Order: sequence, then structure tokens, then C-alpha cells
Amino acid sequence: MLIGLGLGMQVQVADAVTSPTGTEVSTVNDLAIANAIFDSGAARGANAADIPLTGTTDAADGAQIEARIVRADTGAEVHPWAVIATAAGGAWSGSFPAVQRSAYRLKAEVRVQGSAAAAGTMASDFMVGHVVVLIGQSEDARMFADKYDARTGGGAPLKGDWQSVPAFADDTARDSFFIATFGDAGEGETGSGTYEGNGIRAVSDMAPFTASVAHMANVVTRNAPGEKVLLINATQSGSSYVDLADDDDLDRNWNTSFADGVALVRSYGADVGVMMSSWTAAPSASGDGYRLRHYPLFTGMFAADDPSNPAGGTYVLDTDTATGENFDNLFWDLSGQNRAEAIFDAAVTRMAFHGPHRFEDNSGGTGGLIQQKQDTRISIRDWTRDAAVASIMLPKGPEIITYQNGSAANVNGEKVGVGDVAAVDWTDWSHPSDYSDDGLTARARHTGVAALYALGIGPSAAVNHEVPKFNRADWDASGAYVDLWYEASDGSTPAITTTRLARSEPPIPVTYNHRTEVAGFYINSEPAQRVEIVAGRVRVYPDGIAGAFDWSHTIFYGLGGASGIVQWPDDELDEIWKNLPIADVGFVGERLDGVAVEPMPLASDIANTLPAPIQFVTVAGSGPSFADPAGLGPNDGKLTFRVQVTPEAFGGGGQEILGQAGRVSLQRLNDGTMRVTLKDSTNTSLVGGTLSLAGIMPDNVFVDVVLALDLAGRRLRLFIDGVMTDDIQISASASGTLASNRSLNFFGSDSFGGAVGMLEVWKGYAPDGDTAALGAPYRRIAPDGAGGFVQTPGTSIWN
Repeated sequence: MLIGLGLGMQVQVADAVTSPTGTEVSTVNDLAIANAIFDSGAARGANAADIPLTGTTDAADGAQIEARIVRADTGAEVHPWAVIATAAGGAWSGSFPAVQRSAYRLKAEVRVQGSAAAAGTMASDFMVGHVVVLIGQSEDARMFADKYDARTGGGAPLKGDWQSVPAFADDTARDSFFIATFGDAGEGETGSGTYEGNGIRAVSDMAPFTASVAHMANVVTRNAPGEKVLLINATQSGSSYVDLADDDDLDRNWNTSFADGVALVRSYGADVGVMMSSWTAAPSASGDGYRLRHYPLFTGMFAADDPSNPAGGTYVLDTDTATGENFDNLFWDLSGQNRAEAIFDAAVTRMAFHGPHRFEDNSGGTGGLIQQKQDTRISIRDWTRDAAVASIMLPKGPEIITYQNGSAANVNGEKVGVGDVAAVDWTDWSHPSDYSDDGLTARARHTGVAALYALGIGPSAAVNHEVPKFNRADWDASGAYVDLWYEASDGSTPAITTTRLARSEPPIPVTYNHRTEVAGFYINSEPAQRVEIVAGRVRVYPDGIAGAFDWSHTIFYGLGGASGIVQWPDDELDEIWKNLPIADVGFVGERLDGVAVEPMPLASDIANTLPAPIQFVTVAGSGPSFADPAGLGPNDGKLTFRVQVTPEAFGGGGQEILGQAGRVSLQRLNDGTMRVTLKDSTNTSLVGGTLSLAGIMPDNVFVDVVLALDLAGRRLRLFIDGVMTDDIQISASASGTLASNRSLNFFGSDSFGGAVGMLEVWKGYAPDGDTAALGAPYRRIAPDGAGGFVQTPGTSIWN
């Protein structure tokens, strides 16, 4: 069974020993803890662990001590005899190098080189596999909590047996997944106490710890049989990164809830191979704030593009990072100072993000907090692609999307099961449900999948760090439909389905137009009304829009919190999450139907290929550009611009798209980032160089851009194809008005190159990006159908 598992098993014949000259003996000490697991470095592409050994001997000083590694059950040799130490004063110490991963428990045997005496053998044993730390708050912490363990024999005070314990394959699987935990007493966690006091415990169907942990273990052991995994639980409810790493914050302690777990494995000479996180509830941030805020904690440095801090400079411990987050401790220190406050070594430990997870939206939109979650999702992706952190950062893992978040509730707000006749509302939607085997246990299953991705073991998708995503599209030439699918790097196209279809469950009631076979899709800014699985692909039809698809339509998937929720709480009660797309990329497990297809695919991967009507073209450096020779005139500080363009690639700097001379500017950078600045009539800076997320205005893709600002309301909002990408609270204006003598302009200094469909501006504010509500535009420039343009009103307004 173990052939081809990459476990590196070796059974070799020992080298011949020279004729003995004495009967010197040596003993070998036990390791400091039972169930000791050494990390083999799989997350960084290695398969070797050095095993520290000590012992005694009656041999003279200078005698060579040899060791070999054997299977604990049979004594069969795994690694042959090798000199590891020299006797000194009746003792010796050394390390057996490069022991590879094994499906078996191992022991060390030692002897004095040349002695005829029997080898000394460890009384205890050890394992070589993987050591993983999971950090997070309550969404993760509840997986380890007795309070939410709703199985037969579990501790949760529930009305029924809501969670299962999966059956493990065999005794090997029952001796493959282990847990170390400090015990969050606030969540009633099983075995509350210290890491050291709790020790390292095996997880199985016989000893599940919690139902959720058993599901996580089952996924790992079924998909990577024979691998030994130690999970250090470093999660704690109601906390954030700053709670963890700020010693003055009494909500959480760096040592007792995190560092002591790392110290536990270091106490017997091991270390952590990978730290995992989907921690994005409390720490989420608008724009690219998630990455910028926490960059110092993870690296000991500021991000090179951080506009509010020294560009790429060293972070000074216990200082405000301009976000109110002070860090006394660091995960890594990439500043070159190798400060003791950094707990991990970049040569040893890697970081793996697998978030953010899904967030529910009871407003039915993608604004506000849900917009912030969307920003965080893209910010994490930007972070994992940052070359400056390549020494620690792994490719982003699969995001946890397909599980029940929250629980059905009766009229009194009490939890009930989905489908209960008393269910009329939805509650506790910040947390995976403990009233369903598709809630907390499902999150645990998907966390197990994410762990395999982080370690690079198991199915090829995890080994190659390939998360299923919509990266291929076929826009039917007639506009009748759009097909979307996932193509892996080897050219294969794993079938896409949904949890509901995979389980052959009845369709969701078609009570609302957005309730399609596959949920979460938008056409421009409106929920799609017909989306189906056709031959393992997602097919989106133009139902709900006028006629067929044309060049102006854009397909989106997984906006906002990536929940698929439009109608609250009806969609929750009817489990619309089961209609979100999943892909079969080789994972198996009880109630594990597939891996969620990643939300928010790259616009360039699924770009509209339908021919556009004749547009006029601008050439960077030679125009045309447009500036109204008249000033803006009287105004109340409200302005909305709209541009429809297909931008060309360019080398560097910024291309101005629109603005008001010297006062308002929206620029496109060469990575598709948008940069905006804003000043009022007194030249007071209200927004200074705020950057959107990379890639929101990609090369050679049609985009419909709306920039809306309101000085009195202190808001500036950017919309791309009807979806708000930035919602900025601006500084208070000194005057409340924009400069009346400054002219409006498009493509200032002839800087923009690309095809142009429409340029419009209103003296008004469109808070939701809907310019139709503003009536006729103040100024308008549109194609004339022959490669030129028409200006309204008049033809002499713009130069």
C-alpha cells in the first residue's frame, strides 16, 4: 500500500562491522515526550529530519558512537548504522541525520563502534512526518471545543445527535493524526490546560477528541495514507492578530496560546513545518489593508508599497503601524536582524493562507462589511504573490466556502435544525453550525484539505498547489451562453458540480429568480437567473438581461462574502451554499464532495471575447485627450464620472483616466491597480494616492468604470462593471466644494492608450454606481460608429 506514497521508506543492509575488540556498551535515552513527531520539511520540498539522540557509555573518551533507525514494531532497519557522536566522560550526544518520512513508528539503536556488545535500544519511539500550527479565532476554535461537539457522547448541550464521527480505515490511520492544544477554557475545550500538560494525543474514531477534529484527521489520513501529522491548535475565540502579538493586550497571551505550542515540539528537538491561517474575521480590512496592516507581524518589515510607513523599512517593535496595531512579537523576521522576537526561521517553517472563508450577508448586497471581506480576499492573494515574502509564503490554498455557516432559528432565536418546521430565521451566522454535520465538521474537513495543500502531500492537486478556479471561458458567438471551467496545469479539466448535485438531493425551491442550479454568479451587477452544469462545466445564460450576451457583459462569481446569499434568510434556510460550485480534484472523504472553486476569478481568465461595436481609439502619448476649457463652475462637492474602455498594456508610471485638473485624478498603473487623489476648492488633500487592488483594470479587457464622490458625505467610491471595488471615507473638506475654475478632463496629457466606448460626467453623486438615476450627463463623449466620437452638448466644448 505504501508504494508511491513518497514516504521515503528505506530498508538497507548494515555495513559490516570490524572484529570486536571489547565489550563496551552504550545506552540511548528516551525522548522527552510520548508520540514525538519530527517535521520532515515537506512544505519546503524536503524529506529529512535530524533526530537528536543522547545516552551513556562505558567506552573510553573518544570512542565513536554509532546509531541506526529501525521500525519500532519489527526492528527492521530503516536507516543504516552511522557514526553520530563521540564518547566523553561516560556520555555522548549527537543527531541521526536526514531521517525520512515513514508510515511506522521508529526507534534508534546505538552501539560503540567495534564493540561486540548488544546495541542499546530506545524504550520509547518517535515518528517522522509533519508538524502544523493552525492559528485563528472562533470559527476555527470551535472545532476543538467540547462545547460545540454535538455527537453522541460529546459535550455540547444540544437536542440531537447532529455531528458524526467518521470511521477510520485501519489501525495505521488511527495512529497517523495527532493533536497538541493549550485548551481554550472559554469554549469548554476538551483537555483544557497547557500544551505541556496535555501532551501529544492521537486522534481517531476510537478517540475523536471532538467530532470535528476526527473529520479533519480522517480527511488527512484517507488522502495521504501513512503520513504522520501533528496539529498544534493555536486558535482562540474572540481574538485577532494584535491580541496575539501585543503583550499589553490582555485578551490573549502570545506564550500560553501559541508560542508554548511551538516550544512543546522544540522541547524534544523538532520544529514546525508550516503555519496555517484563514484568520480574516476580526482582522479583515478595506482595500489592501489586510496585507499592509499585518505585513510587519509576519515579516518584521513594512511592505515596500505601504504608503503610510517607511517603504520596505524595518518594523520597530511595539510601535503603531498607522492602524493601531502594535506588535511585540513576530512570526518571522525578514529584515536581516534575526531578532529573538521572531518565532520561526524562514529556512525551516512556511506560511500557508487558506482564506478567507465564506461570510454571510444579511443585507442582500456586497457593500459595507461584506465588501471589506472581498477586499481581504484579494489582499491575501496579492500577499501570497509578493516576491519579497517568497522565502516564507506558500501558494494560497483552497478557500473554505462550501459549508453551513450559521444555524436555523425559531421565533425565539433558538437554534433548530435546517428543515425544522419551527425554522423561521437564521442565527449565529458568524460561525459554522454545530446543528449540522455540514457545519463545524465540514469546516474541519476542508481545513484538512487545506493542510494537505500546505504540506504538498496527497492528491496531485495538493502536491502541485493547484486550487480549482474558473480560468477558462467560452463566450458563445451567438451570445446564447457562456461556459466556464477549470483547466489544471497538465491540461486536465476536472468536472465541476455542486454539493447538491453530488449528493443527488432535490433542487432548491425556485422561489426567486437568482435560485439557479449553480449559485453565486452575477451578470454585470445583477444576480444571474439561469446557471447550470453542462458536461462538467458551468454554463451561464443571459436570462434576466435584454436579449443575448454582447461585448458589454461581464460574468462574476463569488462577490462579497462568496456566500451566494441574495435573499435573507430564505436562501440560508434552503441551503443555497449547496449550489456553490465544487470540483473533483481527487480528494476523498465522508461528506467531502469536492473542493470549492475559488471565488472571484481573474477577469482576464474569463474575459468577454464577443466583438465590440466600432469604438474610437486613443494612443498613449498622442491622444486624443479631452479637457473642458470651461471650469466646473458652481457645485456642491458632488461629482460622478463614467468611462467604458479597453486599456492597452503599457510599461510603467500611471495613465490618467479622468479627473479635474490638479484636484481630482484617477490613474491606472501598469499592474491594473487604480490610484486616486482628491482635493477640494481650497486645495486641501482629502484622498492622497489611495490605491485599489491590483488587477481590477486588466490589459485588453473591457471595463465599465464609475468614480463617484461626495464631499459632504465624505465618501469616494469606485465601481468596476457595476461592482464596488473601493469605498473610501475621505477627510473632512475645508470648503465642501470642488474648485469651480478647474476643468474636467479625460486621459490627461494624452496618457491613455486603448479603445473607448463612452466618457460621461455628472454634477451629482451616484452612491451605488447607478448613473441612470442621475439623468442626462453634464458632459458626454461617445463613439460615432466610424472610429471617431461625438460630444454632447455641442462639438466645441472639449479640446
